Amino acid sequence: MWIKIFAVCFGMGVVSGVVMSYQFGTNWSVFSDKIGNVIGPLLGYEVLTAFFLEASFLGIMLFGWGRVSKKMHFVATIIVAVGTVISAFWILSANSWMQTPQGFEIREDGLYYPTSWLEIIFNPSFPYRFFHMVTAAYLTTAFVVAGVAAYYLYRKIHVQHAKIMFAMAMLIAVFVAPLQLLIGHEHGANTLEYQPFLYTILIFLLGYLGLAISLYPWLVPFEMTIWDAAAVSTSQSLLLVGTVIFLPIILAYTAYTYYVFWGKARANDTY
Repeated sequence: MWIKIFAVCFGMGVVSGVVMSYQFGTNWSVFSDKIGNVIGPLLGYEVLTAFFLEASFLGIMLFGWGRVSKKMHFVATIIVAVGTVISAFWILSANSWMQTPQGFEIREDGLYYPTSWLEIIFNPSFPYRFFHMVTAAYLTTAFVVAGVAAYYLYRKIHVQHAKIMFAMAMLIAVFVAPLQLLIGHEHGANTLEYQPFLYTILIFLLGYLGLAISLYPWLVPFEMTIWDAAAVSTSQSLLLVGTVIFLPIILAYTAYTYYVFWGKARANDTY
């Protein structure tokens, strides 16, 4: 049952991410037009390095019980966990850049052009946002696991496993909870330095105003060609490098996933 709950939660994350991708073009189309040369490659790398990795091995994790060895299932689970951290890296890098932008220049056409990808990716607020979010995810997971273990102990089922679950969850919480407080404080200090709170509130109000305006999306076909929508050559070259490196890797582990399930998955199989 718990693996089904995990699958639903994971699916919700995927679905919300897809919606967000469309919102860049509908709700915030002008904003996306201005910063697309910078944000586009960051989101593209999230897909190249994390999304396909998670999607491939998630199948083994969810449907591999009894079809693959326990070792292979454990490795698939670890890879999915690593993939989520990689995904968080790129998404939070893009989000942080929008809060503390650097490594770019604005040219005569009003568009943002990248000048330093290291400065863009590792912008001033990125380390704090990344570690704050990742530790929050681990802390939440620890308490969820502890709650499941407590339920098992209360019902006196799977007692031996529940004791291990509860001990591991509490061990993580003991170290991660104080660390989360420290990172949160540093994140707040960073925000105070780069985004004085009065202006932050103004940005939030403007964001909600923009959301209200975007309730009336204007779709104007035949007004923009593929060349108008294309990113600059510097952005495309970065994505080309990532594609050349990671596409063969994606094809390789996709083929391996197909090989693992060859002859083992049937149309009427369920959990």
